[in-house]
Amino acid sequence: MCIRDSRITPLDSTSLRDRRKMGWGGLVFATIAVDAKGRIYGTPQITVEGLLEEHETEEWEELLTSVEDAVKRADKVERIDDKKLSERIRISLRRQINDICGKRPKVSVHLVRI
Repeated sequence: MCIRDSRITPLDSTSLRDRRKMGWGGLVFATIAVDAKGRIYGTPQITVEGLLEEHETEEWEELLTSVEDAVKRADKVERIDDKKLSERIRISLRRQINDICGKRPKVSVHLVRI
């Protein structure tokens, strides 16, 4: 047990487990706008906490490419299913970050249908 925000929380709680993962592996947020057919609209927005520096432009480009490739590789069913497409993008980003810096971050994908 630990005291967190004036509450007692079990050490094996989901919230504490997620905090440990974020502290060790970093955090990635991706917002991708897609149309009804699952095609990317505009440029995906990616925020990385604790892993990449702003000047590492080649690595940022690799992340954008991994998102675009994940969407292109998705079949028709995945493209119209928000959960499946989000999961494909999440896995792709996580693998790319692991390739770049050897970490397995917590990745959160926000898919916006336009």
